[in-house]
Amino acid sequence: MKSIGIIFAMDEELFRLLEMIEPYKVVDGVLGRFYTRLVEYGGLEFQLVLTKSGMGKVRAAAHATEMLIKFAPSAVMSFGLSGAVSELVGIGDLVVVNSVLQHDFDLGSLADLSHQQPKESQLAQRMGDLLAGYSDELDEIWSSRVSDTFGRIPRIHIGTVITGDRLITSNAERAILKDRFPGALCVDMEIYSVAQVAKLANTPWAGIKIISDEANDSFNPREVMSFCNEHGSSVLAQIAMWSFEIFTGTNGEWTGNL
Repeated sequence: MKSIGIIFAMDEELFRLLEMIEPYKVVDGVLGRFYTRLVEYGGLEFQLVLTKSGMGKVRAAAHATEMLIKFAPSAVMSFGLSGAVSELVGIGDLVVVNSVLQHDFDLGSLADLSHQQPKESQLAQRMGDLLAGYSDELDEIWSSRVSDTFGRIPRIHIGTVITGDRLITSNAERAILKDRFPGALCVDMEIYSVAQVAKLANTPWAGIKIISDEANDSFNPREVMSFCNEHGSSVLAQIAMWSFEIFTGTNGEWTGNL
């Protein structure tokens, strides 16, 4: 039986998926709390393992480590919100993560001896194909909401996310990141850690990020949390259930047989 682990940073990102899979089992570990449920999809049975890590690289790494040790998932995923760094993405866009870098990792004078290497996802293309296959459903449950709220049609991207232990909320900070990482689409505080731990454990990883803000002077925490509660958590929950298709190879709807 395959096991799939998904790590969220905040309750606001996770709660809709927990509602979808009730009743679930709660497993308290040394470092975190995990929620598990057996799910039937495409004629196969999976164990879904969820956790809320809290914000930041250390917490994300700790929860990813315990998840891998305790449940040995076949894949680990990081789902959540992210701030736009590139002009190519806007609020409501979905980013399928194919590589990650740390923006606050600095070796100083040793930088010439050891360059930071991006962590690349083995599952990114399959995840991108999955979302493309559900474009009609996404139009119904996501695009219309974003259009009504923000006046724009969201798009799906595959690209690089940068991670650091700092919430980016100013034009100056965003400009620095755009200059240092011109290929990055968005910035978060957790996914690099999840990818690094997964790589060390020889476990495939994937990531889905929703652009919730522009990581600039216009950042409003209340608006971001409202966006997640009213819209983001629901689409993340649905994508989580669709993601089982990566392992089944089917194109059918989730059976709902829990």
